[in-house]
Amino acid sequence: MPKAALEIPGLEDVLTRFSEIESLQSEVKEHVIAIQGLFARIAQAVGSDGRGAGRSSARGGRSARGGLRGLRAAGGPRRRALFRGKRAKRGALKAAIHKVLARGKLASPIEIVKALPRTGYRTQSKPRVFYNTVYLSLRGDKSIEKVGEKYRLRK
Repeated sequence: MPKAALEIPGLEDVLTRFSEIESLQSEVKEHVIAIQGLFARIAQAVGSDGRGAGRSSARGGRSARGGLRGLRAAGGPRRRALFRGKRAKRGALKAAIHKVLARGKLASPIEIVKALPRTGYRTQSKPRVFYNTVYLSLRGDKSIEKVGEKYRLRK
């Protein structure tokens, strides 16, 4: 560095602080890498990514974004999203289907699915999943019979 630059008041202090900051940053980076390694070992031991204990992915337990799979930022295990709404009571779907079919008409599963909200039955399921649920309920209910492609209550 030229002598003229060193004669500026306070410049030496700034340069020494800058070098101290750089050394602290490199030290912190080493600690972060060590902590990430520990989290990866914990994830392997717990088997949180579904691969079983002690088995890691090709990335060594890291996701594509660089974070650790199965661990939150706070360090705890990831939780599945819990059901956020109020669940229907047991037998409520069957009762609602019976209410739809009590009108006396034959109805296909899709017609029943479309009529269920009018009976007051609410669901948070995706439409395709809800259709499957209704269809399986129709097949399993002994008080409902299939006539061709449609369903009705047994007499």
